Amino acid sequence: MIASFGKQVVNLARWVVMCGILVFAKNVPVVVGQTVIAKTVAPPAVSAPPLARVPAEPAAPAAADAGDTTDAPLVVSGLEIDERSSTTTFTLALSKSIEAHIFTLADPYRIVIDMPEVAFHVPAGPGQDRKGLIAAVRYGLFAAGRSRVVITTLGPVRVARFETVEGPTLVALRLELVPTGVDEFAAQATTRQAAAATLRPTLGPSTPEPARQPAGGKFVIMIDPGHGGIDAGAVSADQAAEKDVVLAVALQLRSALDSKRYDVRMTRVSDTFVSLDKRVALSEAAGAGLFVSLHADAVEDAALARSVRGATVYTLSERASNDVARALADKENAADVDAGLVAVDAAEHGQVNTILADLAKRETQGFSAQFQHILVERMRIANMLGRDPSRAAAFRVLRQAQTPTVLIELGFISHPVDAAQMRLVDWQKRTAATIAAAIDAYAAVHSGR
Repeated sequence: MIASFGKQVVNLARWVVMCGILVFAKNVPVVVGQTVIAKTVAPPAVSAPPLARVPAEPAAPAAADAGDTTDAPLVVSGLEIDERSSTTTFTLALSKSIEAHIFTLADPYRIVIDMPEVAFHVPAGPGQDRKGLIAAVRYGLFAAGRSRVVITTLGPVRVARFETVEGPTLVALRLELVPTGVDEFAAQATTRQAAAATLRPTLGPSTPEPARQPAGGKFVIMIDPGHGGIDAGAVSADQAAEKDVVLAVALQLRSALDSKRYDVRMTRVSDTFVSLDKRVALSEAAGAGLFVSLHADAVEDAALARSVRGATVYTLSERASNDVARALADKENAADVDAGLVAVDAAEHGQVNTILADLAKRETQGFSAQFQHILVERMRIANMLGRDPSRAAAFRVLRQAQTPTVLIELGFISHPVDAAQMRLVDWQKRTAATIAAAIDAYAAVHSGR
């Protein structure tokens, strides 16, 4: 009787300790580069760890059993980074267990988690402040039916633990990261060739592959809303994401252009990630007569953010017009790497020189400059411009030998006035109408070339 009672006390003590450290889950073996199923069961009395959450949309009444969540959409409702000693813990709050694929990439150091498509009900900017071993976190839709989380680290790290903890309403997916050496990181990383095959996103229904324009067809306009999906772009102080603002303006621009006169295409029509190379490929496949990329700029220096605003228009040039233009091009060209794609080899430089030489031969740069001039004048009349509005830099998405290209920074999302305007439908329509008028003026001269 006494022995039995003692055994019960020991078991109770073990249960209390486990509650205290919230480890009611079996550790999932960390097999970097392979698929693992993050699925565990915990006692119903224990909930997942507290996370920073944003209220989700009210759920519709269930038609069947309220407890049946088999067909419920996957939701990430929280994200947390915790630093203790030399260990940094990254946690996602999920609505249910998922199958996840985890791998690492270098240059820069990244931990990538691929998972089924989920809805991220978290603010646009969490994870952007450095904490522990983590420099930044990005998340969102990567391809049709597939979401991605990219954790950029300050140096080489090792995934010491990958586990889930199930509570009554949430599942916490947790990674523990510890410092490691460069060689050790390389040993756990997938090869560049394997990663390239794994990482290439596919086009979903939201980004249809355009057919090549037949001879004598309408003048093709390719509208390119920057960023999308996992790549949020710049984020304002009140959590407005660049990817959402530019998509809204792009859709308004499509509506403003005369469909009887133009064949209007878009590189994306929803919140989906599209790589820079794919954007160029879509334009080339369509035989575009003009490529217009839409973005929103940002100033990281808080002291300057309230004084810099207004639109700028860029064309392609190997030599940036100034240091600001060069820094912006470098940031935009890193979008694919930030989304978990393999970095472009240095050999690309030779390809750029070839493209630029071809551009000069075909006078495409001259056509780009002509449209830039027309657009800047239209935007000047509409009082939309910032200082020094005509600029040039080596934007990767503008490297198209046969298509005149421009990149428009619609304003500074870091400036409170610009950010507030960008979210207004009236401003989006007026901006789209101004760009459409410039396209009309350009096409009147060049649509037959």
